[in-house]
Amino acid sequence: MFKKNPVFCIILAICLIAFLGGGFLAFSESGKQAKSLKQLKKASQQYKSAAGAEISPTEENLQASEVNVQELQRLLEIIRGDLRRGARLTSTDDGVRVSTAIQQYITEFQRLADSHTNLEGEAQPVSVPDDFGFGFDEFIDEVVVPDVADEVIFLDKQRQVLSYIMNKLIGSSPSSIDSVAREAFQASSDKEPSGKSLFKVGEAITAAEPGAIETLGFQVVFTGDTASLRTFLNDLNKFDLPIVVRSIEVQRPSGEETTVAPKDGNDLDAIFGIFGDTSASVEDRQAAADQLAEPVILGNTSRFTVVLEYFEIIHQSTDSTEAGEAQS
Repeated sequence: MFKKNPVFCIILAICLIAFLGGGFLAFSESGKQAKSLKQLKKASQQYKSAAGAEISPTEENLQASEVNVQELQRLLEIIRGDLRRGARLTSTDDGVRVSTAIQQYITEFQRLADSHTNLEGEAQPVSVPDDFGFGFDEFIDEVVVPDVADEVIFLDKQRQVLSYIMNKLIGSSPSSIDSVAREAFQASSDKEPSGKSLFKVGEAITAAEPGAIETLGFQVVFTGDTASLRTFLNDLNKFDLPIVVRSIEVQRPSGEETTVAPKDGNDLDAIFGIFGDTSASVEDRQAAADQLAEPVILGNTSRFTVVLEYFEIIHQSTDSTEAGEAQS
C-alpha cells in the first residue's frame, strides 16, 4: 500500500502523530488544571479559616497585646499633653487677687515700654498712648472686681496670655504700641463688645469649635519696621504657648492698607520652620536667612494689626470616662 500510495501514507502518518501529540498535550493540560483547581480550593479554605479564626489567647499573645496597649496609651498621653499645654496656666477665682495682678501687669509693661533698649543696649523706648492699659484700660483708674467666678478666671487667663504676648512684642522693638484689645467675657454672644480695649474675633477666622476647642482672642496694633513684625512672628512661632496668628493687616505710610498673605515658596511657616529642621542643608538655611533679611512690606515703617488666638483642646470623652469611673 505504501508503494502504491506513498504520499497518502505519509500524510496519514503525520496526522496520526499530530493526533497522538494533541491528545497527550490535552491530557497534560487537564492534569495541570485539575491541580490548579485543587490548590485554589485549598487556598480558599485556608483564607476563610483564617478570616473566621480568633487569636489564640495564649500567654505570649496576651503579653504582646498588653505591651501594645501600654505603648498606645503612652503615645496618647503625649498627644494630649501637646494639645493641652494651655492647661498648665494656673488661674484663680479670687477677684481681688486677679484685679491686683492686672494692675501690676499694667504697671510692669508701662515700665518695660519706657525702659526698652535695642540690641546694642541703647535706650529705645516704645511709645504707648497716655493712660494705656495694655488691654485692661478699665482697670487703670479703679479696681473692678467681677461678681462672676468664671469671669474672674477668664480675666486671669487673659492677663497671663497677654503678658506672654507683650513680652514678645516689646522684645521685637516696635516704634509704638497703639492698641491692645481682648475678647469680652462670653464673647460668643451676639452682642458686640463695648470698650476701647475689647473686640471680637470674626467667625470667619476663629479657630474656636464649641465642645472641642476653646480660644481667647487678642488684637495688637503696633507701628514699626518689617524687622519688628518678623521678630514678633518668629518668637510666637516657637509655640511656648499655644497661640496662633489668625490675620495680619498692614497700613503702609502712604495710608494704603493690605493684608499680608503667604506667597508660594515664601510663607512664614516655611521660612521659620527650616531652622529647626536638622536635615536642612547649609544652602537651605542660608536661603532662609536671606529671605528673613528681605522686607515683607516695603517702606520704612508700617502699622500692623495682628489678630491672635490662644487655644485649649477640650477632651469631653476623657472627662466623661473619668466621671463614670468615679461614680462606679
